[in-house]
Amino acid sequence: MALQKQVPCPCRFTRCRRHGDCAACRVYHQEKGSPTACERLKRKKAEQPQAPKTHHSDLEGTNP
Repeated sequence: MALQKQVPCPCRFTRCRRHGDCAACRVYHQEKGSPTACERLKRKKAEQPQAPKTHHSDLEGTNP
């Protein structure tokens, strides 16, 4: 039975034998002591400041 791979895999190393195989990637990086591409992206996204949402009511009464 063929192993299903995750599409799209965020890892930039497309020739890696673990590319798209999340379980194998996690094991490899855990043994190596480094985060996976998925973990790095989640951390980077969490660190980015969120822009405040502008509500329509906030714009009432303002003329450019």
